[in-house]
Parts: sequence; structure tokens; C-alpha cells
Amino acid sequence: MLVLIAYWNAYAYDKDRVHPLLNEKAALQSQNFISVLMSLGYKEQPPNDILTASYVNGRRIKEWLQEGGKDEDSGSRSLNHFHDPTKIWNQSGLKNSSFGASSLLWAQDQNSNTWSWLSAQNYYYQALTNSQKTVREKNFADTFQALGQVMHLLADASLPEHTRNDIHVFSWIDKELR
Repeated sequence: MLVLIAYWNAYAYDKDRVHPLLNEKAALQSQNFISVLMSLGYKEQPPNDILTASYVNGRRIKEWLQEGGKDEDSGSRSLNHFHDPTKIWNQSGLKNSSFGASSLLWAQDQNSNTWSWLSAQNYYYQALTNSQKTVREKNFADTFQALGQVMHLLADASLPEHTRNDIHVFSWIDKELR
């Protein structure tokens, strides 16, 4: 009898690997996003990856999206990554909003969240309309980072842990310490 054992690293909670990769792959799958980039003058070059070939404010578009995916888990921001769809929005965050807002509200909160969807829209508007090239470049970079941060929230919303008040970070830390 032959027994094979497979071993691989699982990075389910690794913000440095999973969310950046999810953001990159999701952006590449969006034909609308790619079309908008091309209409803005960004060019696809071999290997047909506009996110890698195009630079904004000194970094690849891909890197800004990835940075947003990583940064959204920094500090206390991650407390706003939960939404219980069985509750009203202002009570649907982590532990009924005692610790954090619903991810749906957080993604739209321009006052407390510098990287909200509304902030991304404002950065994009400034990138399109400002007369100074350096200001436009900075705002395009901020647009892509904000998109990356909101994409992180969308990805989290697909996980049961983020819909049932499961503070899984602590269980992950506990496993790492064993």
C-alpha cells in the first residue's frame, strides 16, 4: 500500500499574499476596468498585462491595487470588515458595531475612511480634472489604492467568518503560536 502525503502552505489569513493576489486577478478579469485604463492612455504590452506594464506615480497599477489589499488589514481597520446580513446595517458590524462598523458602511464612509468607495471616486475625479500633472498622478495612485482597499472588503464579504462575527484573526494567531 502506497500513501502519499501532500503538503503546501495555506495563506488564508495572510494579508501580504492573499488579498494582493485576489485584487490583481480580479482586476485582470474585469474587461470594463481594462477598457477604462486603455481609454485613459495606458497600454497593454506583452504579456498582455496592462496592470504590470502601466505605471502611475512611480509604481505599477498592479502594485497600487495590491497595496490597497494589504493596507486594508492594517491596524484597527480590520474591525470594520464584518457584515451580518440578518441585521440592520447600523447593527450589522462586528459584535453589533461595538467594535467596528459594518463593512458595507465602512466601504462608503468618506468621513472616517480615507480609502472608501466615495474617496476613490473623488480621487478619480481629481485625477481627470486637475491641471497639474503631479497632482493627477498622485490622485490616480490614490484611486487605485482605494479600489484595492474596497476590493479587499468585497473579498472578505464572501467569507462566512466575515458574516457571523467570527474574529478569526485571534484564532489564526493562536494557531501560529502553537
